[in-house]
Amino acid sequence: MSLTEQQQKAAYANGNVAVIAGAGTGKTYMLAERYLYHLRVREFSPLEIVAVTYTEKAAAELRSRIRLLVSQKLPERSDLLAELEAAQISTIHALAMRICREHPQLADVPPDFTVLDKLEGILWVSQWLDEALDSLPVELYEKIPYSLMSQSLQALLKDPIAAEKAIAQGTEKWQQLAQELQAKALSELLQHLTWQQVRMTLQTYVGLPSDRLEVETRQPALQAMNALESGENITESLSVIGGLKINVGSKKNWPEGAGQTHLNYS
Repeated sequence: MSLTEQQQKAAYANGNVAVIAGAGTGKTYMLAERYLYHLRVREFSPLEIVAVTYTEKAAAELRSRIRLLVSQKLPERSDLLAELEAAQISTIHALAMRICREHPQLADVPPDFTVLDKLEGILWVSQWLDEALDSLPVELYEKIPYSLMSQSLQALLKDPIAAEKAIAQGTEKWQQLAQELQAKALSELLQHLTWQQVRMTLQTYVGLPSDRLEVETRQPALQAMNALESGENITESLSVIGGLKINVGSKKNWPEGAGQTHLNYS
């Protein structure tokens, strides 16, 4: 198998390279060639190169391909083959573990730390989350419901580094950030195709004044949509839209074709 022209440019480039390609396009093969390039041209030792992947299977495949390339193209370099067995060709998680093992103080971890598997991690988080929620002052739950507090802590745990940076900013910027996020979400909602289709439908089909679907759904929906588009009563308007029911009214009270339109207000 030979490299394409684009793969050659990536494999033999002197500087940093970012390769974006789909599955089965030869990324692993190209990466093995680039590894060989650093051994042969840049004269690095395998012990001076770090190659990381996301799965154990991919790491094993990469190591195997590099070993084969060295055997074929540098048969006289038995020293490289020996060093390849100790080379850092692994998953990104294994690399992180090695760094923490070798530099526990800098990594701020105990020297005898262990790595939890996926199931252990889920059980550990669940256990300590429950304990954390139970230990919070009662005054907090007077302002934030238990369910929302639980969801918030789980969201913070999913990205603890970003959470730590956000908390370090202080509360003075939180309201501004919340307003910016709310404005962004509202803008995305109003530009969504479904929103526009629903508005058109509600404006096109009008039921008899006595019909429940007209009174309890279409009219409140339009009023709430108008308020949202004006940036008024956002929370209240979203609550109105979220609580609308469409399984009321009578088909005979609507013009032809209205019954074929299905709306989803969720």
